[in-house]
Amino acid sequence: MTIPDPSNNTDIPKHKESDKRARILEAARSILSLKRYDDVPVSEIVELAGIAKGTFYLYFPSKADLIAAVAEGLQLEIRSAIFSVMDDNQPILEMIQAVIWAVYRVSQQHRDLMHVIEMDVLLGGTKRLHLEQDQQVKQMILMLEAARGRNEIDDNLDLQITAELVSGVMMPLGRAIIFGQSEIAPERYIAETVSFLRRALGIGTNARTI
Repeated sequence: MTIPDPSNNTDIPKHKESDKRARILEAARSILSLKRYDDVPVSEIVELAGIAKGTFYLYFPSKADLIAAVAEGLQLEIRSAIFSVMDDNQPILEMIQAVIWAVYRVSQQHRDLMHVIEMDVLLGGTKRLHLEQDQQVKQMILMLEAARGRNEIDDNLDLQITAELVSGVMMPLGRAIIFGQSEIAPERYIAETVSFLRRALGIGTNARTI
């Protein structure tokens, strides 16, 4: 963070021009945490942001573009949480469990906003979602390669397919415990998912031919 030079007597505007986009996003997140997409007019967002309606459209051509930006911000927070718990020296199952819990914690922190990600997909953000999923698969491949090097997982696994399957297992987990689509307690759901992945990855059985 840049600390202002106290010797500089130049008045700094409270809101710089470059801050307007951030103000719009902040206002949108605040309102969308209370209301659904269809119930949020642009006029309400700009009023809270303290800008003119015309200024809004300079940054976001449509409300759908704003939703995309909010969704991307949420996905960035989730991605950052994932990377914060990743450790190449950690056993893969422990790492997967840490990743799941990291995603869960961020999602619970922004629980009232998570519907924005689903709405973004409905509004045409499928490509962005697929790109995000592709990145997850690539990261999972790296994790599996490291685990194979440590002789933790079945040596016969196809890592590309396995990474896609593991990611596929975690997607319904997200819908269940993040979007509240399951009455099962998160702790139980996550524990069973980890147990399933242990068996699927052959952890605990040395499949390497010596």
